[in-house]
Parts: sequence; C-alpha cells; structure tokens
Amino acid sequence: MAKTRTTPRITIPDSGDAKFVVDKREVRLTNLNKPFWPERGITKGMLIQYYADVAPVLLPLSPCGSSRWASRGSSAARPRQQRP
Repeated sequence: MAKTRTTPRITIPDSGDAKFVVDKREVRLTNLNKPFWPERGITKGMLIQYYADVAPVLLPLSPCGSSRWASRGSSAARPRQQRP
C-alpha cells in the first residue's frame, strides 16, 4: 500500500480577517465573508479554504515548480528563454 503524506490542515475562519505566517512572511486574509458567487452562497473564505484543502494534492502535480523546456521539434531539449 502506498504511503500517504499527512499535512496539517489550515483552517480559514468563516468571517472577518485572518493572519498566517508562511515561510517567515505574514499573509493577511481580509473580508472573508465577501460573497464571490452569491447565487451559490460561496464566499471568499470558502474559496480560500477549498484551495487550502486541495493544495497538498494538486501542487505536487503542478508544473509551477518545474523548469520550462522547449523541444521545438529538435531531438535535444533545451531550456526556454525567459519571457520579457
């Protein structure tokens, strides 16, 4: 059986403001009860909580931390040039 990595769950408050320390930086979340999709009853805090819940699963699969490579039809892969 594969081992699963357990990470502590971040809990976002339902309303008001919140402060978190991430990598020695303070992150302020404000206006958490602001409606993002009023017809569905989804608030800013609910959306951030969803992102916090799925991040441990999605981020390891994301190319965000990987290098960008271009093949452009050639057999040797090379790093892409930086965008301006």
